[in-house]
Amino acid sequence: MTTMTFTTATRPAFSGCYTALITPFRNGELDIPALRTLVERQILGGVAGLVPCGTTGETPALTTREWETVVTTVVETTHGRVPVIAGTGSNGTASTIERTQRAQELGADAALVVTPYYNKPTQEGLYRHFCAIAEETDLPVMLYNVPGRTGVNMTVETVLRLAEIENIVALKEAGGSLDDRLSRGPLALPLAARMLGQIASALTFAHEQGIVHRDLKPNNVLLDERDNAYLTDFGIAKMLAGTTKLTATGNILGTPAYMAPEQWRGELVDARTDIYSLGIMLYEMVIGQLPFSGDTPYTLMYKHFNDAPPPPRPPVAVATTGEPKSRLSTSTSCHARL
Repeated sequence: MTTMTFTTATRPAFSGCYTALITPFRNGELDIPALRTLVERQILGGVAGLVPCGTTGETPALTTREWETVVTTVVETTHGRVPVIAGTGSNGTASTIERTQRAQELGADAALVVTPYYNKPTQEGLYRHFCAIAEETDLPVMLYNVPGRTGVNMTVETVLRLAEIENIVALKEAGGSLDDRLSRGPLALPLAARMLGQIASALTFAHEQGIVHRDLKPNNVLLDERDNAYLTDFGIAKMLAGTTKLTATGNILGTPAYMAPEQWRGELVDARTDIYSLGIMLYEMVIGQLPFSGDTPYTLMYKHFNDAPPPPRPPVAVATTGEPKSRLSTSTSCHARL
């Protein structure tokens, strides 16, 4: 699961690893000492924040008293050292508002609000549900889309509408990644084209803000139940996934299988660096395997420097040329070519 923040100058930014806490019990009662120990161990381990009463905490099975005790215990034990995002969602709007307001009173820093489970509301119903909650609290609200648990999927269009609300600050998306999807085989060309368009749109927006992703790969693209693609994990310094593939020698940062030659050389990167990685990723999406493979990062480096992707090639091979000046200049150009 990955969290995407809708950060602006006035919105808080949530970044790093936030642990979803279990709710420890002993002999049918909350085990408060164990919960305090768990909090201390997580903080000692360097997490950026804690999330009590989420899916991992089996919140729907907690009584109101137990829920309050868990949130209170985590807030008190944390004592301001890291943010606490309390799970406050339920399958009713009024009860969710009540819990969110109570979480604020108990000292939580934000609320994680899941889509209403079992009821299967419409997209308009979801929009109004979250709007009502946001209007009744001063806490930052993190949307939580986990269709496998709730039976309802929040669409991209609904998320975009909700992102306009000032205190709705992030989305926790639990629909799987493009990497997971590709493990089942290559994509049909129309689906690959649609996903590429969504990824390219996100990249174009980032590049217009002067941001270079630098670690574009399928593991950093989340999918919802309708195979809509969300580009995540901007800022390679904060990258946590795929540590066996990540290299960080001097100024060389990236994932070897997708890295542009200029990244290997430790040179300055720009939007064309992402275009190269996008081309490699598109090849994998359409062909079902990476264009280059090797036993070591150095073998991969040689192939990225000297070889062209083997046939059959998707119609954007010009994106993966070694010289940045010879590549397509924008991610939308890749989509247009496809």
